[in-house]
Amino acid sequence: MSWPAASGPVNGVPAAPAIISPPRRRQGDSIGELVIMTATHPDLTALRRRLDLTAEKGEPLFLSRFYQGASPLTAYGLAGPFMGAPLAAMLMETLAAWGARRFVFLGWCGALAPSLRNGDIVVPRGAFADEGTTRAYGCDQDRI
Repeated sequence: MSWPAASGPVNGVPAAPAIISPPRRRQGDSIGELVIMTATHPDLTALRRRLDLTAEKGEPLFLSRFYQGASPLTAYGLAGPFMGAPLAAMLMETLAAWGARRFVFLGWCGALAPSLRNGDIVVPRGAFADEGTTRAYGCDQDRI
């Protein structure tokens, strides 16, 4: 998902001063454009270890943690765990204010089809919005 630029109208709504400002980051460095977000603690721990991000380098972010990483190609971030669209939106809003523009979500799902097995990777091409947070971002359709 690409995050819209902070300046100019978004979905036809003109930019306005923030009602609630996102928390400032203690470290002033840019976090890079890409953030990987994961909902579960086991996935966050596995990704953190795989990406060689030590627990001491993580910083609190609401009920979650944020880890800063870098590869030879790009700076990136890792955020989680979190549960639910409202907390995901709070995290994404803050991370966007810190410079993130692309988000990748890693999570779990229930049985979608009998042909799927444990460990299969599912890449969705669409989603049904059945909660209230998505509509607050200009997605008033049931399918996005």
